[in-house]
Amino acid sequence: MAGEPDPREIEARVRRSEPLAGYEPWRTPDGRSPQADLERSTAKVDVFRGGNRSGKTKSGSVKTSRRALNQDPFRTFDTVQKLWVVCRNWEMLGGYLWPAIKEYIPDRYIAGSSWLRRSPPEIPLSIKLHNGNEIAFKSADASPDKFAGDKIDFAWVDEEIPGAIMQEVRARLIDKDGDLLVTFTPVRSLQWLRDLEREPGTAVFRASTIDNPYLPQAAVQAYAASLSDAARRRRLAGEYGQAEGLVYPQIGVEHFLEERAGSLVDDRGVNRYPWPLPPSWRRVAAIDFGYVNPFVFLLGALDPDQRLILYQCLYGSSRRITEWAAILKDEISAAPSRVWPIWSDHDAGERAELDFAGVPTEAAKKDIVQGIERVHDRLHIQGDGRPRVYFCMPALRPLVDEAELYQYPEQITGRTKDIPIDKDNHALDALRYAVMGLDGGPPAGIGLLIAGAGDRGGFGFD
Repeated sequence: MAGEPDPREIEARVRRSEPLAGYEPWRTPDGRSPQADLERSTAKVDVFRGGNRSGKTKSGSVKTSRRALNQDPFRTFDTVQKLWVVCRNWEMLGGYLWPAIKEYIPDRYIAGSSWLRRSPPEIPLSIKLHNGNEIAFKSADASPDKFAGDKIDFAWVDEEIPGAIMQEVRARLIDKDGDLLVTFTPVRSLQWLRDLEREPGTAVFRASTIDNPYLPQAAVQAYAASLSDAARRRRLAGEYGQAEGLVYPQIGVEHFLEERAGSLVDDRGVNRYPWPLPPSWRRVAAIDFGYVNPFVFLLGALDPDQRLILYQCLYGSSRRITEWAAILKDEISAAPSRVWPIWSDHDAGERAELDFAGVPTEAAKKDIVQGIERVHDRLHIQGDGRPRVYFCMPALRPLVDEAELYQYPEQITGRTKDIPIDKDNHALDALRYAVMGLDGGPPAGIGLLIAGAGDRGGFGFD
């Protein structure tokens, strides 16, 4: 009818008044803007690495909200979109991540929602929009199986999460050839993030806290003065470094081997060993028991110079020991006929179940401080430029992921205690058992003689 307002013009007017339309990325005096660069990116993988309060979470919430609302000025999508937002824990989600997204998605767009907690601070599980798009929220402190079985178009991962969870997130993107956005400050300097930045096609954006013009510079300078030099580089400049307080900070690429064309190759491309490893080399194994926490089985071999090469890792939770016993029996039956100590945690019931199934173990030497020292000795780069322990990748990825999290508690004085926090250490405990069995004195019991068919190729596990 003549004189009635056009609904499209009304909608456009309303949108122009909303926060998303009014968002402006910050710029430095010389015109640089990593936030604006991220907005324009159409890469399959975007990484925004910056200092604290550098605007990375703001950028992530804007890019995610625009995609969910079909309001991205640089890309259009013809299908209904399923998005994930992943952060380290639910408290972080309710504390700042959901408020950052909620600012740009007014209630009028939301058709339905489900909640972990409705009272403040709100913690959503999912929101369904009137346009059919859906955002699901995930906490990385859940077990990896909580991330299985979905197919998604986009994932925003905020801050450093465990590598095992990141693998599940990326697996969910495969079917729909989805896009990944990661925003973080490199407090822990996780290896998987470094690897992600080096992948072909990844777009990397950098931001410094000091460059953010919306922050009071006096407060920024006071914060900077309170930090150590290493922490200042990480927390202000967003630079990688060695995280403080880690138990095994030296674990890095110089300890990794990869299979290439029948050889195990180090980070410099040098062929170190044949693959499969010679059957005459002594095999060793170690177990850390768990049900709610992961159960871990590590298998390795000793080269003629007694270097330890760990090449198998079984890692999982929510399985009974009888199930693990059957799995382990299959694994060790496929190994060469060698004397095989299996050092394990001291749980008498678990050890008895394994023994009954034909997998006898030796009680590990569990002195934590001495064991950590022995592991450090093996990790140390020797005069020939090589360590005395290698980790075959990607099979040993769970152990490396733990090494990036396992740390000492910090006291008020800033000094650390001798005993690490008992968390993120299941594969690392098994490593300690193996090293103590080799280097911590005479063995406590007898080994196991296994007749098998030889090593199987490859490092992957189901």
